[in-house]
Amino acid sequence: MFHKILIANRGEIAVRIIRACRNMGIRSVAVYSKEDKDSLHVQLADQRICIGEGPARNNYLNMQQIVTAALNIGADAIHPGFGFLSENSDFVRLCEEHGIAFIGPSADVIDSMGNKSHARKTMMEAGVPVVPGTKNPVYDVETGEKLADEIGYPVMIKASSGGGGKGMRVSRSKDDFEFNFNMAQRESANAFGDDTMYIEKYIENPRHVEIQIMADTHGNVVALGERDCSVQRNHQKLIEESPSPAITANTRASMNHDAVLAAKTVGYTNAGTIEFILDQSGTYYFMEMNTRIQVEHGVTEMVTGTDLIIEQIRVAMGEPLSFTQEEVTPRGHAIECRINAEIPEKNFMPSPGVVKHLHLPSGNGVRVDTGLYTGYRIPSEYDSMIAKVIVHAPDRDAAIQKMRSALDEMVILDVETMVNDEYDAIMISPIDQNALTDVVTKANDAGIVTSCAAQSVDIVDFRYIVEEYSYGQAIGQNAANWINENLADEDEVQVCIISQDNVEDVIARGDGVQDTLEKECPNVNVVTRQAGDTPEGGLEIVESALAAYPDLKVVVATNDSGGIGGYQALVNAGYTGSDPVAVFSGDATDEALNDMLQDDTIYRGTVDLAPYACGYESAYQLVYYCINGNNDKFG
Repeated sequence: MFHKILIANRGEIAVRIIRACRNMGIRSVAVYSKEDKDSLHVQLADQRICIGEGPARNNYLNMQQIVTAALNIGADAIHPGFGFLSENSDFVRLCEEHGIAFIGPSADVIDSMGNKSHARKTMMEAGVPVVPGTKNPVYDVETGEKLADEIGYPVMIKASSGGGGKGMRVSRSKDDFEFNFNMAQRESANAFGDDTMYIEKYIENPRHVEIQIMADTHGNVVALGERDCSVQRNHQKLIEESPSPAITANTRASMNHDAVLAAKTVGYTNAGTIEFILDQSGTYYFMEMNTRIQVEHGVTEMVTGTDLIIEQIRVAMGEPLSFTQEEVTPRGHAIECRINAEIPEKNFMPSPGVVKHLHLPSGNGVRVDTGLYTGYRIPSEYDSMIAKVIVHAPDRDAAIQKMRSALDEMVILDVETMVNDEYDAIMISPIDQNALTDVVTKANDAGIVTSCAAQSVDIVDFRYIVEEYSYGQAIGQNAANWINENLADEDEVQVCIISQDNVEDVIARGDGVQDTLEKECPNVNVVTRQAGDTPEGGLEIVESALAAYPDLKVVVATNDSGGIGGYQALVNAGYTGSDPVAVFSGDATDEALNDMLQDDTIYRGTVDLAPYACGYESAYQLVYYCINGNNDKFG
């Protein structure tokens, strides 16, 4: 029996777990970041402990900090919820080392199913249907291309350690395979520290159907029916329902059987989800296993009458499942809608701030899982999902109508901006110079001082602007030094400049690059200068340049995004670090630095914009303005 459980999460799932603990008579402990000090889960827990501030890596992802908190407060177990550390096998092992129960599967199972290529192979051997594709990991584009030819286009290129839509690319022909493979592999290496890939047949317009399973330590595994999660945006689920309207009773029975088989094959315990995709003919294939409770678990609870969180805790205490397969009888229809603090008109950018007024729908068959309350400040540091609305009705049509009614009733008003908070001053540095136009306009109307760091926003009171020409000179000088050291004896060094001439404020940066190269290197010939501030744009520019100028030796980009594309084009052309070719750029992004650290690389340098200095000077300027009523000190 657990006496005290620490919840290593936040938001609505932390609230959900705390309530389950209350129902079981178990004391709960909330961990929280400084930004979450007023969160509902902190208020509801029996005990609470702060584990840091700032981004999640400093708190909710800090394994040692969480385990130390559990030890200090005397927790028997840790419930990870979903996201954060819920599928981190190192965290599970750390808990075990300190005698703390982890409410979830074993570390070995997480490792086994977390690697998607290994999971595919395991399911193949178990007889669970998988999408036609590779059985073993793929590490290089040449092998991948041969396998793609065998599988047949279109193919999906996937990261073995992927998740959240990262490291995934669709290739529709041999012509685009190399580019898509390299980009997916690069994204995987940067996001997960793993460049292992696999390739499978791309299923056009599939349904996403998953089976919820529960398994105990006594060998019992039960399938609790399916959820249809086909409505997604950027591979992120938005709406889930159960049962799926797309499958027959026979398919449902078969999927449940295969989900149980999959769990038994790997010796799974606790809550998990087997995800399948369904093609247009109704054939289904194993996609992956989620070794945790899922966001949409409430849908299954509504149609089966179970409490999966309580069941998780019971299983972790060594108790057998409280129900058998025969006792699981789904009834009616349930739908879940995820509510996100986002602005659809601005490409769904997050909308943090204070909730001024809140009204949640209720009534028979209506459930809202949330951590919101009136006066709560939604932080900007974490995921934008703030609530889940779940409804249950006798059939699908009735459930849809009930969801419409619930959403109509739901009111979340005045998620405040900085303007509503009546700040004295606002300093911004947007990627898109137009992104905060509305906020700045409202601030100006309210008499709030606004300034901009680095990027140009025309309507602010004043700006601290990076002198773009000088920045370009620094990038150009970096390239010139290498040329004079390595290619000084060449009669002509052909150079391609990837600029940002499509952005008026940054044209001068390209001028700085070109003028410096031509001044410092008498043998330089800038054969082409084109705008391309994305990896795709940089790749296309350099591929065309190589076709026209086979002796092209140097690519200089005014930002890292274009440079990364140019680098890929040269790599695709067969150049390595031993060749007298080079790529230079500016921004010093993690992705560019990662490419520079590779063995035998031709990515020779990037120039840091010194963002800290820019931010510091801009803040200093803003404070001076607020105190003195002008910014004459800064010209």
